[in-house]
Amino acid sequence: MKKLLGISMIVAAMLVMPAVCRYIDFRLKYPYRTEKARRRLAEVSQYLRENNIKRFDLGYYDTDDSFHLAVFDIDICDLEWTRKIPLSELKIDYTHVKDLSPLACQAQYLLRLSANVTWIRDLSPLAGCTNLEELSISDTLVDSLAPISNIPLYNLEIRGTGVDDLTCVNTNNLIWLRFSLDRHVEWKGVSRIRSNPKIGVGAWVSSEYSWERFDEFYANPTNDEAKAIQSLWEINGRAKYFHR
Repeated sequence: MKKLLGISMIVAAMLVMPAVCRYIDFRLKYPYRTEKARRRLAEVSQYLRENNIKRFDLGYYDTDDSFHLAVFDIDICDLEWTRKIPLSELKIDYTHVKDLSPLACQAQYLLRLSANVTWIRDLSPLAGCTNLEELSISDTLVDSLAPISNIPLYNLEIRGTGVDDLTCVNTNNLIWLRFSLDRHVEWKGVSRIRSNPKIGVGAWVSSEYSWERFDEFYANPTNDEAKAIQSLWEINGRAKYFHR
């Protein structure tokens, strides 16, 4: 009986130990929130609700007292309420936002901005956000990247926009560029992007393979194979012209 009990305990320990190890590993990577973090999250959450931002996901970075925020209220039309929140990351996809001017005061903090399928047209307010690393503005009314030519982005997404000139894209740190294949668009400056082997484009990791597909599409952009290439190149960009 004792032997059977001992075996049962060993089996139980073997079953429980992986879960315990995962929990310990998780807590080492993501420690419990400090009192400061809990207080700051509560303050900003209340502030957002007071400004009629009801559906959101909010996180906090202790290191620089900044927040990462994803807003899910599609009726949001302006960003004035962001002026009082230090934001390192902001997601406003599928909202009715038109003006990014309030984000000009986030120059010290803003690292990532996702504003896909919005009504934004002008990127000038971001000119001072030189710490920005990732920018997603697919399916917007933006038609020029000139205002952000001084920003060394790592990741840039411009599918379904009016942009057709890549000459002003800062390639110092760029490793990923996603843009649309459109037989009506003659991309200016594409050669300087193409000549940089560290920049991935389209929907493929291999830059060489991507440019091979790029050539195939523009060689005969109306056949079925070209349509398949376009579909793959623009993967996750199916909201094109969603709000026009």
